[in-house]
Amino acid sequence: MKRKLTIYAVTATLFGCAGSYKRPESFESKMARYKSQSAEINKVPDMQVLTNASFKKPARRGPASTGKRKDLHLEHTNKKLYFLTLLTQYSELSKYSSSDVVPTIDICPSFHSILVDHKDKFEAEGYARPSKVKLSFEKVYSPAIYKNQEEFSKYPELMLPVTKEDVHPTVAEYLSRNSDANSKEVLKSAIDIHLSKTHDELKELCDTGSSNNYYVYENLITHINKQGFRPGPENMKTLLKTSIFTNVALIKSFKNSQKTTRGRGIASSSVTEDSYTDAMVNRLGVEWSNSYFDSMTSNR
Repeated sequence: MKRKLTIYAVTATLFGCAGSYKRPESFESKMARYKSQSAEINKVPDMQVLTNASFKKPARRGPASTGKRKDLHLEHTNKKLYFLTLLTQYSELSKYSSSDVVPTIDICPSFHSILVDHKDKFEAEGYARPSKVKLSFEKVYSPAIYKNQEEFSKYPELMLPVTKEDVHPTVAEYLSRNSDANSKEVLKSAIDIHLSKTHDELKELCDTGSSNNYYVYENLITHINKQGFRPGPENMKTLLKTSIFTNVALIKSFKNSQKTTRGRGIASSSVTEDSYTDAMVNRLGVEWSNSYFDSMTSNR
């Protein structure tokens, strides 16, 4: 009898353990969980991917070449690099705001030293605050574009939401349903909303040392390091679920739509949006994303 009781006890313990077992959380589940939190400060726009774009890896030019640009920020952790990249992207995007004055990040307890260092380098290399840039969007406002997904996928700004609370409706969706709307004003408002959300995330990073979108990016790094990340539409869609790559798409598009084009500036500069973005792309090993963004604008 005692032996039977022992067997029953062991069996019950095994079933109890089995009942409490949880499968390891998948990468997709983590991405969805962080994306859906109601307290999210900066909801990333729902970007559609141009399926017929190029997803080529950089060509090797020699035995020692990897196609990577020089990482000027090896001293920064992933979190610090994320903050600096988002900060410089915000500064770059502010050039396209319809507002005369855009809030800046001047006090940042969690990243105080690197913010001060960045500003010192910025001034030392002779950079001024970004000046306003006029965009030429005549082609964007054609109903033939914002009613066709393959066409408006070439214009990420058309996928910006028109409200701060949710990612839908987008500019394209709103214009397709409201033919009498002033398309230029709708787009200007959407750009300002996106800037406001980006500023909110920067404030969150400064106040708490992290952000919901940073955790999405951190999970992406872990996933890529473990399993790799092949070039293609699905993985491009995943990249565009991060604040950083959404901003890359917008900046590339806006630069292509400027009435007067400008160069990249000093190639060796360590304080520009380009250099921080390049460092992040290199660390993720997704240099092929550059070919996607290039083809996105060249196919217009």
